[in-house]
Amino acid sequence: MLILLAVIRYDTVTDYYSYIDIFARIRQGEIEWFVYEPLFHILNIIFSFTSRGYIFVIMICTLLPYLALYIYAKKYNVLYWSALLFYLLGYITQFDNAVRQDVAIGLFVFSIPYAIKKEKMKFSMLNLVGVGFHYTAFICFIFYPLLQYTRKVKISFPKYMVIIILLFFLVVSGLCFHFFSFVMAHIPFFSDYVIFLDFFKSHDGLGLGALFRFLILLLPVFLYQNDQREEIKFCVNMSFFCIVVEILCSDFSFLVRTANYLFAFKIISLALVLKEKKWRFSLAYRLIIVLFFFYVNTRYIISYYGTENVFYTILSDNAKGYLIYERQVNRNLEWDEDMVKDRSKLIRYEP
Repeated sequence: MLILLAVIRYDTVTDYYSYIDIFARIRQGEIEWFVYEPLFHILNIIFSFTSRGYIFVIMICTLLPYLALYIYAKKYNVLYWSALLFYLLGYITQFDNAVRQDVAIGLFVFSIPYAIKKEKMKFSMLNLVGVGFHYTAFICFIFYPLLQYTRKVKISFPKYMVIIILLFFLVVSGLCFHFFSFVMAHIPFFSDYVIFLDFFKSHDGLGLGALFRFLILLLPVFLYQNDQREEIKFCVNMSFFCIVVEILCSDFSFLVRTANYLFAFKIISLALVLKEKKWRFSLAYRLIIVLFFFYVNTRYIISYYGTENVFYTILSDNAKGYLIYERQVNRNLEWDEDMVKDRSKLIRYEP
């Protein structure tokens, strides 16, 4: 059902207009090569034979991470819990907005078995294709040794919890940002770009709510710390690393989506906990976890889109008439929250 909703959506997020605009400008020859990643540019050209081509571009890109999660959730036999957590952890909204990166994320997840088997060529080829859709896919090559190493590492809840809390307060205090700036200032070539760090600094700081969320996501670490199964250690250790990346990258707007490459581990490890029946008070903790993430996700959606956001499909009257809500399209403008939430400004835009 989630896959179906993903591929038939229309104008559901703020970036949807942007991708229609990109498609229109590529179709009309107004965008030069390498303004956007080359394979994404080619994909737009392939479907430029029709003014509805952007629908196929967005559909194909969005589909990949959904399929990747589906395959892994089936493998761990946690399909239904994974689908619920995919929504509760906000990935529906994130992936609807991150169309280009969706391809890279999906290809990385598909490449994981090759990393485990040490088939470097197949792993590299899939992720190089990912780079052709989104530049952040370069980070996947750093994950390569971790995908092998984490299968053997013993899960340690005390150690992992201390690391998460320590990193959290280092980021909140600003020490991580200043340390990164200091290191970058002393690296040749990169030192010239230190002045841009303040521009790219994320203004959505971490709060105590985020810390509580990270601690809940550590629940699989606590419950499976004595488990000797390699598949469990692999998934739980990688979910911990996903949290680490999420915290460290939270300071920089151009890196905040880096942790999304590891999203499947976070979802599946928590889904394993929710599925497990042997834990005491299982109904209580399931309810607390579900309600907490439902509250966080709902609050985020309302604060971001307001209460007037409507789910439209490619079969809706708006889609048939090329009608779209005018949101924050011009990236040269400051973020206008009222414009994002305003559902009264329908415009007709036929690429």
